[in-house]
Amino acid sequence: MDNRIAVYIDFDNMVLSLREEETFQVELILDRLKEKGKILLKRAYADWTRFQKYQRPLQENGIEMIEMPTRGIQQKNAADIKIVIDALETAFARNYVDIFAIVSGDSDFTPLVSKLREYNKTVIGFGHQKTTNRLLIDQCDEFIFYDALVRAKSGRRPAQRGRENIAPEPHFELLRDAMAALEREGIAEPHFSHVKQFMLRKNPAFDENGLGYKTFGKFLEAAQRKGVIKIVRDKKQNISKVESLD
Repeated sequence: MDNRIAVYIDFDNMVLSLREEETFQVELILDRLKEKGKILLKRAYADWTRFQKYQRPLQENGIEMIEMPTRGIQQKNAADIKIVIDALETAFARNYVDIFAIVSGDSDFTPLVSKLREYNKTVIGFGHQKTTNRLLIDQCDEFIFYDALVRAKSGRRPAQRGRENIAPEPHFELLRDAMAALEREGIAEPHFSHVKQFMLRKNPAFDENGLGYKTFGKFLEAAQRKGVIKIVRDKKQNISKVESLD
């Protein structure tokens, strides 16, 4: 069964740590979390009158925007407090949630992370490399730097000598994304079913039949001909596995 994930975004913290010319790409975080399981709850906290340009992208990603009006210095920690209350409420009321993603580099969330882990929850943190407090990083089960996600997006899939035939079709790009995700999880040669599961996490609309392939195996054979992956036969287990060519 897939892990079930709740995401809490300290929007002020993430956006105000960016350079002026940068835009916060929340989809990079959600995309990485889809590799971990099914996202059931997505909330972002901010005074949205200050971040109007982000409202549409957040809505398109299905993120609930929690309004936290700023009425002076006494309100500066209001979002932090609200996130803590909401996360603990979820931990008690929805015990089927396995993973809590805390998107912030603020060390004020360190006690929350410790408490969630005490309740046997996995906590994944996200934050900026230069501004995230080390105390928060050390308390999380896993911490992913937003900067690394941006670099991976801008620099991924470089052209390789002798590999000019790599297909640009979105479904093959989705396959490559799934293979990269599996490698990050320590799975170098996954079974066919495991690959398809990760592809569906990334894009639930994926359907090999709709692309003209009778089976998922036929789709992988086409990807192999395009130089995207290699199918290897495990003779001991009498099964086929998939190997990335990147």
